[in-house]
Amino acid sequence: MPGIDRVTSDAPPEVAADPRVLDLDAGAEVFGALTSGTARDLLANLYDSPAPPSELASALGTSVQNVGYHLDRLESAGLVEAVGSRYSEKGAEMDVYAPAGAPLVIRVDPGAEGPT
Repeated sequence: MPGIDRVTSDAPPEVAADPRVLDLDAGAEVFGALTSGTARDLLANLYDSPAPPSELASALGTSVQNVGYHLDRLESAGLVEAVGSRYSEKGAEMDVYAPAGAPLVIRVDPGAEGPT
């Protein structure tokens, strides 16, 4: 990868075989984080390969600030996490992000009562 001198951690942690299941009613933060196409593209890119914000910005044709905003929201929702760090050509340390935990499955239970 151009501009990367050293990786301080190995590949992301092993992903559990069983997916995480999220009930539709409990997923407001997850849905909020995924409302943006940019956020969904970031997450898809991270499933392909862990990366720092600058690489994600370049891959998506957007700013590092925009990527940082969406990574913060995805991290708050428990969808991504920093798994290590890398150093740029200029010696700046950059967090490397990857999907957090097992793949996520959203469950809709038509028999469940809605909020009262």
